[in-house]
Amino acid sequence: MHKRRIFKINKISNLGFIKGLIPKNSFVKNVGLLAGGQAIAQLILVASSPILTRLYQPEDFGVLGAFTSLLNIFIAGSSLRYDLAITVTNDEKDAVNLVKLSFIYLLLTNILFILFLLLFWDLNSERFSISYSSYIFITLPIGAFIKGSYTILNFWSVRKSQFKLITKTKINQSLICTFSQMSGYLISGYVLIISQVIGELYSSVKLFKNFASKNLLNKLDFIDFVNLSKKYKKYPLYSLWANLTNIASLQIAPLLIVAIFNAKAAGFYLLAYRTVGLPMNLIGSATGQVFLANAPNLKRKDELKNLILNVYKNLVKISLIPFLILLIMGPDIFKLVFGNEWIEAGKFASAMSPWLFLVFISSPLSNLFTILDRQRMSLIFCIGLFLARVSTLL
Repeated sequence: MHKRRIFKINKISNLGFIKGLIPKNSFVKNVGLLAGGQAIAQLILVASSPILTRLYQPEDFGVLGAFTSLLNIFIAGSSLRYDLAITVTNDEKDAVNLVKLSFIYLLLTNILFILFLLLFWDLNSERFSISYSSYIFITLPIGAFIKGSYTILNFWSVRKSQFKLITKTKINQSLICTFSQMSGYLISGYVLIISQVIGELYSSVKLFKNFASKNLLNKLDFIDFVNLSKKYKKYPLYSLWANLTNIASLQIAPLLIVAIFNAKAAGFYLLAYRTVGLPMNLIGSATGQVFLANAPNLKRKDELKNLILNVYKNLVKISLIPFLILLIMGPDIFKLVFGNEWIEAGKFASAMSPWLFLVFISSPLSNLFTILDRQRMSLIFCIGLFLARVSTLL
């Protein structure tokens, strides 16, 4: 029985069955590979939710949501967006050095993040009302560096069109995270958090080994550091703030819910978002990564417009009906799947469905500003979006 289970997991990780379902067209094939793999990764997390909701309290999910949101907001600016330039630049040497430059800025911003936590943690930790808040304080900077490393290395893998590697690590990350959360529930709710960090550590190590295996770990001297920072200065000047406001507007909800209400209410929100938003967003994210890898070349061929229209139309087609069902039947679905205690999460999901639908069809095209070199316009757009989203929660 044990050998059979290992065989099944390896079969999933090898992705053979996914490749057999993917069309020959390279763009569609890459989207299918990423979307299929990430959908499986997310399906593992979603499928485990009915079990996890019976092992952990809503408060534990609320703390996990706040932890994840804080990390995601930090990661949005941790490399000053120089990591985004890795996929866009035409210069291969610059791309390699941008990876190293991004890691330098990640280290520096992580130090600032630690100082921020030292200043403000004691003032806000009592809002969580949990026994393991001190462990979260220690885990936050560690998790931030691991997640930031994964983001940088993922951009490198996208540049090299290593979609199979990205997909495989994502699936294994979900397996590791889910197994750890289920097996360690008797310890405390902190296991939800540390299991997530362990899963991301696995993915970061795998992608780093891939980067290092190409003999790309030569030293980046100070002159290169300064020259690269100047050459790609549009990214910290415009893309950084645009991305920060965009991610903050998406991720600030659990933090505000904890601050205004309590961790239990944030737990309902997290389950709703995790069950409904993330599966759809991961498909959109996969589409967006492949779009980012192909769009610069199509722009040079003056064929970008057709790609944009096709992506937009297909996303609307596959998502409209599921979101309509959620809008009408959200509370009933959550009551059936997760139990009576989580019916409030279904109300959250139903109310969020129009917003999640719009996020899903637009997010893959969010890098269009970067491809068109319109970072300033992106900043203005994202600030407006941030103010609109936050105002609905206040």
